[in-house]
Amino acid sequence: MINTTLKLSLLHSIYESSDVMSLLLLSDGRVASCTSEGMIMVYSKKEFTADIIKENAHDGKCINYLAQLPSTNLVSCGEDCSIQIWKINKDTLDNIKTITLHKNIAFKAIPLSLNRFASCSNDNSIIIFSDKEPYDKVAMINLYTNWVYSIIELKEKNLLASGSDDKDLRFWDLERYELKCCLKDIDCCDSHAMLDIPEKDKLIVGGSNVITV
Repeated sequence: MINTTLKLSLLHSIYESSDVMSLLLLSDGRVASCTSEGMIMVYSKKEFTADIIKENAHDGKCINYLAQLPSTNLVSCGEDCSIQIWKINKDTLDNIKTITLHKNIAFKAIPLSLNRFASCSNDNSIIIFSDKEPYDKVAMINLYTNWVYSIIELKEKNLLASGSDDKDLRFWDLERYELKCCLKDIDCCDSHAMLDIPEKDKLIVGGSNVITV
């Protein structure tokens, strides 16, 4: 991944872009990336040649995260507060929908089970959407008092875990969208550190803290 990031950084520097914010392996074997200057690139994993270069995807503002839905459509989250849905073609990205329900920066989006996806923002909220057109809102969780940086699904438990600037690690029931549990003063919940699941009953917070769920 380090070599991949270096190659990507070189590619983006050629196109006068800036930091690579997110990398995503696509279902067709290609790799997508986004930058702090609002560019999305899709390129061959072996050749590192750009098949698609989409500039000003979020009005030229930073794109924080990319995710792919089961439909193979791409989701991007930006500092323009929007979530954008893209159809990935061989050599173009076509915008399907721009969602503007967040009131501030959209940090991350992830696919969920049961035809849904979720997003989090520094407007202190998590929004659940249908992953089918027209991508309607299913639910909103706005019980935070600080930025929500990261979310991840625990499929075996039917829970959504979220990390926030208030250092709370919260677990939400994905049937009723209600709070099930809250762990206080968890290091790295107040940063952009990612939540990850190495095993079905363990959650890694910030790359170091292992929590059994």
